[in-house]
Amino acid sequence: MKGSPVGKLTVSGMGIEESEILIDGKVACPTGPCLKSVPEGSHEISVRRSGYKSYSRRIVITPKTETTIKVQQAPKPGRGDAVVAYVLTAAFGGGGIYLGTQAKNLKADLQNEINAGNPPVDNNDPRFLRGKIYAISADGCFAIAGITFLTAVYYTFRDKGPPTRAQIDVHAFALQPQIGPTYAGLGMEARF
Repeated sequence: MKGSPVGKLTVSGMGIEESEILIDGKVACPTGPCLKSVPEGSHEISVRRSGYKSYSRRIVITPKTETTIKVQQAPKPGRGDAVVAYVLTAAFGGGGIYLGTQAKNLKADLQNEINAGNPPVDNNDPRFLRGKIYAISADGCFAIAGITFLTAVYYTFRDKGPPTRAQIDVHAFALQPQIGPTYAGLGMEARF
């Protein structure tokens, strides 16, 4: 007897009823659990579920075996940390613009008085110190805004949290002819 060139594939797990199972990019089961006869060879198995991280793995199906994949899907993480970083970027950027504008206005006032020449501007005028403080603070706010923006972009695209995992078991099945004193037929052997 020669074995069939197909094997069985079973995909199960928590929440599999809401998952879509694909074999080599084609939908094998629109919802789980999934039990399919699959031709022998290498196949890409994917499990997708809305709101959860996808699972994808290349497995080899051999004839007269049942391959069981038990998937433990991990939820997709929220992006609240990225939103907070973007808000901080906007706040520090806005603060930098405001402080820069104040420094520029003080410089313009002092330049107008210098150009007018009445009375000469005192070097100890507090507007000089205030303008420097505004300018340095504006530069600091822009630097912090740049750092928080880069952090926000990183938080937007990073993959955080545990990955979706799966446990894979392969069981071999074989039919064998059997002859006894009171019977004749096919017997099944299973190895686990």
